[in-house]
Amino acid sequence: MQRLKFIHQAREIGFSLKEVEEILASAEDGTSPCPRVREMMIEKIEETQAQIVRLQNHVQMLQSTFADWGELPDSEPTGESICCLIESWTEEQK
Repeated sequence: MQRLKFIHQAREIGFSLKEVEEILASAEDGTSPCPRVREMMIEKIEETQAQIVRLQNHVQMLQSTFADWGELPDSEPTGESICCLIESWTEEQK
């Protein structure tokens, strides 16, 4: 039961199953996994911060695109166009 609780706690924190396996293997070898867990946590913090920046940039792009779309009329699909909103979007709007 203790092992399952530990796995659950580690997963809740954000450790992958592979990372949990590494932690458990270290403990089973009689070596403290704590130093490696600290390293993993630093990596997770850095990865999460980078992901937040990417998501904030994505939200800004979405908001800008949505504002641009406010100026465009709705259009009926044709043989050459499906949705003018999406088709008007360009990579530069990223």
